[in-house]
Amino acid sequence: MNQGGAEDNCSSKRGKFGGLLRERDAFLTSQETGWDGCFGEDNYFSNALSFSEVTATSDPVSAANKLSVVPTSDYYKPAGVGAPDRNSENVVVNNLANDTKVLGNTSSGYYRTSAGNLATAYRHRGFVFEGTDTLMLPPLANDGSDTEIEITKQMGRTMVFDSFTYNNTDYYIGSAAVGPFAYGDSNKDWGGDLDTCVGNADPASQRQCQNFAFATKAAVWSVNADVYQAANWTQGTERNIDNKAMQGSARAAVLANIDGVLKPILVGLNSFQDGSNVFMEATVFRPSADPSATIESGNFWTPVRISRSTIKDGDDFVYSNSVATDINENLILIGEAKRRGDKRENGAAPNRMFLAEVNPTDGSPEARYFDELNSNSGIFFRGVGGETGAINNFNEIVGAVDAEQSTEYFGKKRRQRGFIYPYNGSGTDANRLAVFQGQPWLLDDLTNDGQLGGNNQYRVIDAADINDDGVIAATALKCDGGYDTTSHNSYCGNGQKKEKLVAVKLIPIANEAERSIQTRGVEAPPVQRSGGSLGWMALIMLGFFGLRRNK
Repeated sequence: MNQGGAEDNCSSKRGKFGGLLRERDAFLTSQETGWDGCFGEDNYFSNALSFSEVTATSDPVSAANKLSVVPTSDYYKPAGVGAPDRNSENVVVNNLANDTKVLGNTSSGYYRTSAGNLATAYRHRGFVFEGTDTLMLPPLANDGSDTEIEITKQMGRTMVFDSFTYNNTDYYIGSAAVGPFAYGDSNKDWGGDLDTCVGNADPASQRQCQNFAFATKAAVWSVNADVYQAANWTQGTERNIDNKAMQGSARAAVLANIDGVLKPILVGLNSFQDGSNVFMEATVFRPSADPSATIESGNFWTPVRISRSTIKDGDDFVYSNSVATDINENLILIGEAKRRGDKRENGAAPNRMFLAEVNPTDGSPEARYFDELNSNSGIFFRGVGGETGAINNFNEIVGAVDAEQSTEYFGKKRRQRGFIYPYNGSGTDANRLAVFQGQPWLLDDLTNDGQLGGNNQYRVIDAADINDDGVIAATALKCDGGYDTTSHNSYCGNGQKKEKLVAVKLIPIANEAERSIQTRGVEAPPVQRSGGSLGWMALIMLGFFGLRRNK
């Protein structure tokens, strides 16, 4: 969980820092003081912090709870500076491996040059953190001239999202830079000519090079941080097409029984070249049928496009990009496809959420959209948008979904709420399905106990993960003391109180006699009950907690 803006004595100082523009301009920022007690006296404070597990009564932004990821790089340090400013790195946690290893992405932090500039060596590097040790995951850096490969080694980006065990060996998966983007394109210049970055022994010490970017491929790392290409791009071999960089990324992994052998299947996204176009499309990375194939060979997986989530349908451009975000042991994957702006439906061009069933050895999976599967009704109305968070092995899917049907085209962005969708497919448990009455729900309905305090202090806006026990990792808005009513769109203190963004854990109530589903109304009057049920899920506020799915 990444958290900022907590109400403590550092809040007013943190308010001056953060945001993408702040990051882009950090190079020219002069030092400010007055950060004593707020992780030091450095002038750039992290946009994204990560913490070890803390309770609701703990200060989630205390130094004691901060996850002590050390994004070191012995290969390259800008301007020869030994270490970056304290707490200037942006850290995002993505997953847990073997219940002990934290997987995530971090920036290098900002190195202070002799000229007083703040220089970051890289924007993203995947890491594995265990105990007090940080393992940094390097880029592939294998495409281009010697000078292009050198800057890729120095500043190339990597990301890690998941892990798997194969042949008694642990591996991590994600994306890794292979070579520079089209830096000769003047439209990409920011703060100077990007051509000067390549062949420069110290590129990060120049402002323009702070925004240098790269083409990537789906990648896999060993526990020793040796990096291998998972697969080539789906179609196309050149890393830059008409000034557009090819991309690839593996987001989730699961082992599948293929001819009596457990092999890893990956899902994510991959580039598909179509003339001068480059499409980022949802992809299944299917393992090789060759029994002698190895991960270390660099082409262990074959990328397969997911039909009905591709950018083009015949000659018609329908989507602008798509991605597969997770897969479970039943080989059901979930993902999203972003509608093109000129292909609006019901007043919006949303991310359409889909699922697909994967054959481990043959054929192309077919995307089936949530709105279609639910006859454009309930929370999955026609033209609904959202984000898929995770799917467990009971086919229970969580994420974020549009909670209103307002027109976004020349209008406001729809508010979103966390949801759970028990999909009835291969591997679904009938008893679990019956608990949800066989239908999807907004999580706010499942936490509604009819009281004005307690769970009514929260509105769940996103659900990132769910394990096989049905425990959900989520993000919520909190109104201290409770919202004015139990309705979905209630004010907090008549619109005068300030809500906070918090991490929460949702736990199903085990005793069937004590749980019930009470849908929240819209603009309903205050409701006060005495006694009665506890709602459907208990809600606990946390700063951070790990959720290990049994994949």
